[in-house]
Amino acid sequence: MKEQESPILGKIGKLRSLVSAFRLRRSLPGVVRLDDHCGTTVVRFSVNNIVRDDSDPVATLQSDWQRLFGEQHIAIGYQRNDMLVWDNWRLLHARNAFEDPRRHLRRIHIAEPT
Repeated sequence: MKEQESPILGKIGKLRSLVSAFRLRRSLPGVVRLDDHCGTTVVRFSVNNIVRDDSDPVATLQSDWQRLFGEQHIAIGYQRNDMLVWDNWRLLHARNAFEDPRRHLRRIHIAEPT
């Protein structure tokens, strides 16, 4: 008996099938690229740099991903002196815009020892 495919895995499969065609036509370098890190293949992209019209097959996929993110995301509230640490390769992350001039975010890159 064939296992039922999850909607999320189905969308990942669609993305993989479109990546090679997309990479040939992309206008901004690095918008979508495949990397091998820690023995696994990952898709790295920024939705901030992707603009599509409705006739592009990637537009539907992008819309599905944004809807799915909206349904599945977890919001984290910060308090003074809080720190959040995550692995950039394993966590899809974003932040909301903010206008509070007293708010300070600092990004620190921790590299593997050479």
